[in-house]
Amino acid sequence: MAEKQSVVPGEEAQRKNWQLLSSCLERILSSIDASKLEDSFKDVFQVNVILGQNILINKIITLQQSQDKAVVYSALIALITSEVPEIGLEFSKAATIQFIIGYNRSNKRSCFAMINLLCSLFNYEVVHEIVILQLLHLLLQDINTFSISIIVTIMTNCGAQLLTLSRVAHNMIYEKLRELLQSNNLKNDQINESIEALFDLRRLNYKSPRVPKLLTLPEHIIHTHTFMIDELDTTKPNRGDFQFHSDYQELEDCYQNVKDRITLLNKEAEKEKADITQKNVLSDMKDMTATDDLEFKKKIYLLLKSSLSGDEAAHKILKLRIPDDDKWKIVDVIIKSSLQESTYSKFYGLLSERLLTSHKSWRGSFEKNFQSDYENVENWEPSQLRILGKLWGHILATDLISLSVFQIVKLNEDDTNAASRIFLKFILQEYVADLGIDEVKRRFDDVEAQKYMETVFPSENPDWIRYSINYFTAIGLGVLTEKMRLRLNVIQQESMEQGEEEEEDLQEEEQEEVETNEPIPSIRMESSGKMNPNMIPLGDHAKRRRNRSVSPSRRRRNRSRSPLPRRRKRQ
Repeated sequence: MAEKQSVVPGEEAQRKNWQLLSSCLERILSSIDASKLEDSFKDVFQVNVILGQNILINKIITLQQSQDKAVVYSALIALITSEVPEIGLEFSKAATIQFIIGYNRSNKRSCFAMINLLCSLFNYEVVHEIVILQLLHLLLQDINTFSISIIVTIMTNCGAQLLTLSRVAHNMIYEKLRELLQSNNLKNDQINESIEALFDLRRLNYKSPRVPKLLTLPEHIIHTHTFMIDELDTTKPNRGDFQFHSDYQELEDCYQNVKDRITLLNKEAEKEKADITQKNVLSDMKDMTATDDLEFKKKIYLLLKSSLSGDEAAHKILKLRIPDDDKWKIVDVIIKSSLQESTYSKFYGLLSERLLTSHKSWRGSFEKNFQSDYENVENWEPSQLRILGKLWGHILATDLISLSVFQIVKLNEDDTNAASRIFLKFILQEYVADLGIDEVKRRFDDVEAQKYMETVFPSENPDWIRYSINYFTAIGLGVLTEKMRLRLNVIQQESMEQGEEEEEDLQEEEQEEVETNEPIPSIRMESSGKMNPNMIPLGDHAKRRRNRSVSPSRRRRNRSRSPLPRRRKRQ
């Protein structure tokens, strides 16, 4: 029997279909916003986006140049790329081509619209840092006010991500900008001020409203693309024209497979949500037995050991689509796997960072495991405490989990032991190593953070304050105790002043008692005929002997001892 031949629609039929695709995608993209991003993502796949990928790319680039929604459009592309990686690559190339054309034509509107788009794609890990570094290199080869303003925009939008992925390249860009600023070759006050503002932003670790805030995306597979800019064809910028496809049926089949997969995943996600909502009332809901739990953890452990990098491991874990209730188990396996290494491995720090950036639901799982690790810290060996502390120090330095985890830490002699103090020491030292002491002080001085750090940096109990000061000094972080030292001096001064006031009040009361006593005309005798020793004649009056005070004597000011132990002189 002859194999059935697929019929390719003619050019007229394909053109009509192209027009329908174009109008449908334009309607979806024109109404997109951050609040309904996932709905827009589902709507895009209601049509053959693989067949119409050129239309999709052209529409987004056109809309971006008229209304700057770089963060939203890039987020949509990141989600689409998780299902169809080719679209992410082609879109990134098209945006780069449009930027180059705009730059060569000195079209500032088009230029900045595209650079914002590319920076957001980089932040969402659709574009590799190599692409951004190529753009920066080209701009630094053509120094003028226009190119410098674009460089400042790039570093403002994605400097934090570049610092994370390529610290050396990040610092080289700033050194070049510093040279330009010091040489004053630009002779443009506005540009000089923008460079200085960028350096200020860097000192703040890019924590500023000026930096575009990324959207929180659902869990998705990350595909990062790279390409060489000098290989792009800038003579063909228009990607929205009609094209006849001889492989029309293959594209339809490919689209149908993707659509079926997305539909299935959506159904599974909805089912998981329904199960979580009704888990307290459904008696037939499956619970993971001890055997299942062991097999699950074994699977994750083998997955980690078979991965060459933290990115690869995170990618594999995210593909499993772990329910939120089980994510803490993943974190537990990651932590215990790291403890099997002879020294701390950055593999696990990077893996944790990637999971935390994939979705906010991971944050609670990590914070839960931090509490568990601290409460059971006595179960670990000293070498394991070092690894554990460095891992948590790195995670905290990323600012992806809150300092609220320190609420369970009470830094005093009664509530800590040797293991917990060692654990905390390595956390803080790694935290400082990653951020620098100035940034750590700035974070700890934040009003919100101080609420969580009150038991680590006490301010009321003088004994706790002394203990904390001695602890931080002993681990080489005495610079963090400046506020506590000042506070301790204030408490000591207040205590001394209060003692002086109490003694003055006592003396005044005694003086008043003497003045109000009535004079006794004669010496009172005991029945035995002896003189009463409490009554001694003083001229015309008699005075009662004052009983000894039970209050402790006040120390002389010049002999008061310091609340801190004196350091022994070195031999």
